[in-house]
Amino acid sequence: MKRDAHTSIVIATRNRCAQLSATLERLIALDDIADLVVVDNASSDGTAAHVRKHFPQVRVIALCRNEGAFARTLGARHVGTPYIAFCDDDTWWLPGSIARGAHVLASYRDIGLLNACVTVERSGRIDEACIAMSASSSVDGLPGAPIVFFMAGASMVRTDVFLQCGGYERRFMIGGEETLLALELHRRGWLVRYLPDIHVRHAVCSQERDDAHRRRLLIRNRLWVAWMRYRRASAWRATLEAARCARRDAAVRAALLSALGGLLWAISNRNPVDVSLQRRIDEVWSVSGR
Repeated sequence: MKRDAHTSIVIATRNRCAQLSATLERLIALDDIADLVVVDNASSDGTAAHVRKHFPQVRVIALCRNEGAFARTLGARHVGTPYIAFCDDDTWWLPGSIARGAHVLASYRDIGLLNACVTVERSGRIDEACIAMSASSSVDGLPGAPIVFFMAGASMVRTDVFLQCGGYERRFMIGGEETLLALELHRRGWLVRYLPDIHVRHAVCSQERDDAHRRRLLIRNRLWVAWMRYRRASAWRATLEAARCARRDAAVRAALLSALGGLLWAISNRNPVDVSLQRRIDEVWSVSGR
């Protein structure tokens, strides 16, 4: 790791020691990062101890409980560089990409966050989300393409902007946690761009995950974001769509009930986006079929 680099990497992980180790082997070889921080979400597989023993150059923050995506926020509070490159325990930045991203952030002061191009290992295919992002066009003369939302595990952000926007909401855990942060960036006037010439690789982990639980969190968080940030018509549309799907889908039903448990909290934090941003949000969901 290079002392005069301007970017730190922050990784949140939980019970994926082998996967994380393979990722760290790749990341510590990069020469365009100043620091590498791993935030362990109360793993029970010895992750924190393993990283401390085998990767002494990596800073480890071991949490007492699983904080989900909020672990990234905690990690961000411990870096001293102007930029952060986030990745997951199964994603890693390719050589030169972080330096390129840091150069763009330094050169274009209105850009708050960059999303890298994600390639899925073995298949070599570009992630579908990135294909959708690349379809966005712009004539503003800035690098990359303007996007509404981004991918948490393939993003570079200004450290101070990330923290001023609140980072990741603690209640959200993991599942669409980027959405609220993306809207806060836009609300504060920061540009969010997809940059196809910075690259992240994703080795899809074979370790079992509770996909049903992840889906429930994704739907619940989407409803909370709608109630907090969408304009009235769009918020009602999202709610009625969830209610309609809940009649035949147990996962949606469970997510809706969970979301309703946080309704008062969401409403108390309501601050709707402006009409132009809402239009962009609606277009994204319309194109994606959601």
